[in-house]
Amino acid sequence: MSTATAKCCCTNTILKTVINLIWLGVLAFAWPFIHLTVFYFRFDQRLPADGLGGALVFLPMGLLSGALLLYLLNRSTDSRQRRFTTGGYLIAAPFAFVGSLLSGLASNPHIGVALFGGGPLALGAWLGYHLSRTD
Repeated sequence: MSTATAKCCCTNTILKTVINLIWLGVLAFAWPFIHLTVFYFRFDQRLPADGLGGALVFLPMGLLSGALLLYLLNRSTDSRQRRFTTGGYLIAAPFAFVGSLLSGLASNPHIGVALFGGGPLALGAWLGYHLSRTD
């Protein structure tokens, strides 16, 4: 392998890693933003007293489920498998939203949100990935 080919391959890997990290940030911060938006419109256009700090409890949920989603998307062999994986994640999103809201009542908010919010998202992505496998 020539040096130019090795350099190009390394550059592509770095670029793919950077793109994955950007998407991970978007997925992680989407869940606190969704919860703040719902709170804002539900409670007469007011934000919670602790504002953004209170919504950051949903960040681990987005980080864990987003990391698994990106991992499965990178392992996907074709576009059908990527669509099923993403579809499973999106179908599980309403269940994750309700689970993350109610988890604070059942357990420690940080652990409960990651478990009852991130769990359905991870399960949905995993099921979508495995149901679409052709081998």
